Amino acid sequence: MIEASFASQYGIRLYKEDLAYPEYRRLFNGLMDTTPLGKIISIRSEKDKDVLKRFGPNEKKIRNDWIKFKHKKQLDNMTEQEKIKQIKAFQNTMKQVFLRKGESKK
Repeated sequence: MIEASFASQYGIRLYKEDLAYPEYRRLFNGLMDTTPLGKIISIRSEKDKDVLKRFGPNEKKIRNDWIKFKHKKQLDNMTEQEKIKQIKAFQNTMKQVFLRKGESKK
């Protein structure tokens, strides 16, 4: 996908080029969303709710897979204490959400 994106935008065949890393990074960062990789990046980073509503099944899958990957990576980088703290915070939030009127907090 990177190869196709560089070829379509810059006319560069990466396997034939001898790019220094800073030049490669500059070109990579400049990929437009009309390239294959640019489209994927655009889908992954979209935040506009109206645009998200219009996503088709493939775009939704790309975005959801990316979100799952990011969350898994965040969890993998957490210590056990941080995970326990997050779980307790979630439990407290759920208690607040489902606390019935007139019920006291325990």
